[in-house]
Amino acid sequence: MKVVMAQIAPVLGGIEKNLQKMLDIIKMGKENQADLVVFPQYSLYGAKPLGLLAFQDFQDKINSSLIQLASASKDIKVVLGGYSEDFLADNDIILFENSQMRRANSSLNFSIKNKPFLCQIGQNLQDFEGFFVDITASHFAYDDNEKKYPSNTIRVNLSGVADNLIYEGASFIKINNEEIFKAHSFEEDVILVDTSNSLKNTSPILPIEERIIEAIKLGLKNYCETLGFKKIILGLSGGIDSALSAYFAVAVLGAENVLGITMPSKYSSSGSVTDSEVLASNLSMEMKNIPIVNIVDSYKNTLGDVVSGLAEENIQARIRGDILMSYSNRYDYLLLSTGNKSECAVGYCTLYGDMCGGLNLIADLPKTLVWRVSRYINKDEEIIPWAIINKAPSAELREGQKDQDSLPEYDILDSIVDDFVSYKKSFSEIVEKYPDVGADILKKIKNAEYKRRQATLGLVLSKEPFEENNIPLTQKFF
Repeated sequence: MKVVMAQIAPVLGGIEKNLQKMLDIIKMGKENQADLVVFPQYSLYGAKPLGLLAFQDFQDKINSSLIQLASASKDIKVVLGGYSEDFLADNDIILFENSQMRRANSSLNFSIKNKPFLCQIGQNLQDFEGFFVDITASHFAYDDNEKKYPSNTIRVNLSGVADNLIYEGASFIKINNEEIFKAHSFEEDVILVDTSNSLKNTSPILPIEERIIEAIKLGLKNYCETLGFKKIILGLSGGIDSALSAYFAVAVLGAENVLGITMPSKYSSSGSVTDSEVLASNLSMEMKNIPIVNIVDSYKNTLGDVVSGLAEENIQARIRGDILMSYSNRYDYLLLSTGNKSECAVGYCTLYGDMCGGLNLIADLPKTLVWRVSRYINKDEEIIPWAIINKAPSAELREGQKDQDSLPEYDILDSIVDDFVSYKKSFSEIVEKYPDVGADILKKIKNAEYKRRQATLGLVLSKEPFEENNIPLTQKFF
C-alpha cells in the first residue's frame, strides 16, 4: 500500500493557496499510484481561525474548495479533517473517494484493498484490527506525554504556526509496532511511503531543549513574516529572560535587525548594564544605554509622595515600557515582552510596563525551563553570559531586591503552577503539599488573572497555557 503523508504548514486563512497545495499533492499521489492521501486537521484553512468562521464568504470558500477536492479524488482516497457543515464543531473527518465526499464526526471507517481503516480526530485508541489513521492537529507542548497507538498506525500532524500555536509535525507510520517512517520536525514534509517496503526512514528524536528552541524560532519567524516586521526591539535588564529573548530575536532576524536597550535606575546593579553589554557583544547586536534616573525624579517632583513604595517600583517599569514603545512606534520595531510563565502566573510583572509588547516568546515557559534552555544554548560556547544565568534573579526596582523576597524558589513555584494549571489539583491538595507557601501562591495566581487577560500574545509551548485556563475574575469558587 502506498500512502502520501501530507505534513503541510497551511497559511491561516489562506484558503486558495492551501487548496492549490493540496491539489498538487493529490496529483502527485495519483502519478505515483498512491492508494491514500492523508491531510491533517485544519489543512485547508489553518488552525485557530476564530472569528473568521463567522464570515459567510469564508464559509463559502471552504465549501467550494471541498467540492474541488472531491473532484480531484477520482481513482484515489483522500482524508481531511476540519469543521462540521454548520461550522460549530472542529473534529469532522471528510473522506473523498471517486469524486464523492463523505463526512463523519471525529471517527470514520473505510477500506483499502479489503483492509479496514479507522480515521479519527482527538481519540485515544490503543487497539484496532486494521490501520488506524490519526489526523489530529496537536500543537507543540514540551510537557506532552507520548500517546499510545495501535500496532498499525498512520499519524499525520500539521507543521507550521497559527497565531501563537506551533505545530511540530513529526508524523509517522508504524507497522506491526515498528516505526518505519518518521517525518521531520518543525517543517513541511510531504512523503510517499510504501508500507510494504522494509527500509526504515526515521528522523532523529531531538532533545526537549532543542525542540523548544526550534518551536520558538518558528513561532517568531512566522509572526514577523506574516505581519511584516523586519526589526525587533527589547529591553535588556541583565536578567535571564531578556537575554534568552534576545538570543531568539538575533537567531531569527539577524543581529543587524535587533536593538536592545538597557535602562538603569538608581536601584540597578552595575551587572545589569555590564552583563547586558557582554550579551550584546556575544550576539553582535546593537545596544543603547538610556538611564531613567532623571525621569523617575521628574515623576517624584510632579507627584510627590505618590511615587513611593510599590508605585515607585511600577513607575520605573512603566517608564521603561514607554521608552521601548516609543522606539517601536517611531521605527516600526516589533517589541518583545520578556516575562516568563512563572512571573505571569503570580502577577510578578507590571501592566503597561514590562508587559508592553507585540509578542512574548517565553510567556508559556516556566523560569526553571528558561534556565535549562539557556544552559543548553551554551553547551558548546558561551552565548548567554554565564554571569546572567548564574545570578540570583531580581527585578531591581528597590534596594537589594531579589525575586525570592516575595516568591518561593522557582522549582517550588513552577511545581505549584504546574499542579494547578496542568493537573487541575484542588486548592486543598496543593496547600497540603506545600503548607508554607501553597495558599499564598494560589491567591497570587487568582489575583493576577486581570493582568493575564491584558498580557501580550505569548507563544504556546505547553499543554495547558494560561490562555486556555482563564479564571473568572469575579468567581467565588476559590
